[in-house]
Amino acid sequence: MQIRTEFTPDELSQAMRLNRTKMYWHKVFLANWYATLLLIVVIWADIARIIAGTPIQLNSLGLLLIPIFFLWFYWYRTRQSMRKAAS
Repeated sequence: MQIRTEFTPDELSQAMRLNRTKMYWHKVFLANWYATLLLIVVIWADIARIIAGTPIQLNSLGLLLIPIFFLWFYWYRTRQSMRKAAS
């Protein structure tokens, strides 16, 4: 016998948050080590420019979008796969 239960997207999001381990974000950043490394290098270079007194170029701000996009895309895909598995 099977019982079908319906749940709202809010309940699913809450269940996903509750099932995350303490090391979840560490694993996300390690799984995307290339994006994390690029993010750290660009932020370090921007901080070095600020300390040196030179203005931050628009190119470096554009470079920040690349690793942020990769990290967001990884998070989005894992979230979508969890939703698909739950449905």
